[in-house]
Amino acid sequence: MAVRISLGADALGADLIAAEREAYQIARRVLDKFLKDNSVVLEVGCGEGEFLRQLCCDYLQKRIKCIGVDPFVSLSLKKCGVDIRSLKAEERACQDWCA
Repeated sequence: MAVRISLGADALGADLIAAEREAYQIARRVLDKFLKDNSVVLEVGCGEGEFLRQLCCDYLQKRIKCIGVDPFVSLSLKKCGVDIRSLKAEERACQDWCA
């Protein structure tokens, strides 16, 4: 099951923060029904991973594994002359994010 949550482009400032908070609460209600112990969550287009870090902390007792992929970050780095083949994936335990 895939869930897509998008925010309107007209949301600015405090409205954007409120919309993001509401979107997260909607996602939590869906995830509460489907996440089991040791589940894997894949977020494509994760940016800097704020959503995944929050999930790690909120579901710490379920020991979920969160994977974030953002192809636009790689494209931006490539345009800046960074050899993206040399980039390494970062892996951290949820406990490290929530400490």
